[in-house]
Amino acid sequence: MLWIWDKWFKDSHITVMTTGSAAADIYKPLQSKAAVTPAFYPELLKESMLLCQKTKNKYKFLHIFDDMLDGKNSKALSKLLCIGRNNGQSTIIQFELCLPFSTKFADQRGEGRQGVPHARAARKEHPREM
Repeated sequence: MLWIWDKWFKDSHITVMTTGSAAADIYKPLQSKAAVTPAFYPELLKESMLLCQKTKNKYKFLHIFDDMLDGKNSKALSKLLCIGRNNGQSTIIQFELCLPFSTKFADQRGEGRQGVPHARAARKEHPREM
């Protein structure tokens, strides 16, 4: 996720990151270049979309969601993912998929799941780019 941000968004987008682990060492590069929030605030999504609408997409925003516990089913996030891409909004969602690992030994040791990290990046192709 940091490689994607550094390569494609670092110098061209205003970055807002939502994470429950904002103080983690891995996010040090983001701390001086991004607004990092410890919780989901739908107002940030609404305000960035409104700013882009009022300024005719003068500003480009990147919203990063890392292991977001709340807000996954919010109307603001759905609107960002469906409509925001048309008005200067980009999104990176990073999450961990929990797979059951059910052996009696693993459950006794508290290892009843395996974490598999996933990151998804998508881009809408413009007809001129095809």
